[in-house]
Amino acid sequence: MGIKSILQTIGTVITIVLIIVTTEVTRYAHNLEQFNSSLDLTQFILTIATIGIAMVTGFSYFNSRYEHEGFTYFLYACLGVAHFILAPIAFVIANMKIEFGQYWWAVLIGIVVLLIGGNRYKDAHN
Repeated sequence: MGIKSILQTIGTVITIVLIIVTTEVTRYAHNLEQFNSSLDLTQFILTIATIGIAMVTGFSYFNSRYEHEGFTYFLYACLGVAHFILAPIAFVIANMKIEFGQYWWAVLIGIVVLLIGGNRYKDAHN
């Protein structure tokens, strides 16, 4: 087991721990109902760190697929996509469920509509 595999495993464990901690901090901050506190800054830093570490770990897994053959190649590609794309999306949706309750899906649809509208506006002016 090389150093790269060890670092990837550590990245996965850190991502899982940060997701749990950040979700609990978000839930606590939401229940506290205070704004502009140091807890908001902590929540923001933890969120950015969680998404960043998940994406870096996923990119590392995705690039490791070239070192393997056959089914292991496929597994590393799947693990890379799961860390790089699916874990950050699931984490953001979990935080949206905490912040917006049962209307999290409406906020997600609004974000998607704004992104699509912004891209159309940008394409029209280029």
